[in-house]
Amino acid sequence: MTLHARYEMLLAAFGDIWWMARRYADGRSTYAPKMFNDAMHRALEAGFSKPNSGGSDGHGEEPIWAMDGGGARYSGLSPEEVEEYNRFPGRAVKDAR
Repeated sequence: MTLHARYEMLLAAFGDIWWMARRYADGRSTYAPKMFNDAMHRALEAGFSKPNSGGSDGHGEEPIWAMDGGGARYSGLSPEEVEEYNRFPGRAVKDAR
């Protein structure tokens, strides 16, 4: 298997599971939200396109980022990413840094 084929397989696998990891991390007051967001930043930099954000379970639109339960300042997100997160119903965060 070529290196490019492995790369494509990893991107596809990441796309299949990102939404479950995001849903787990979102709202926790632990290392999980920032670790998830750091991984998303690396994945986007590596060529993973922003997912549809619907999740494969059909629960509708969700943000691609995870927010720390303690607020935006602990989530490792830029102000623009916090704004993007806040566009989803029921997700608004008051302390956007």
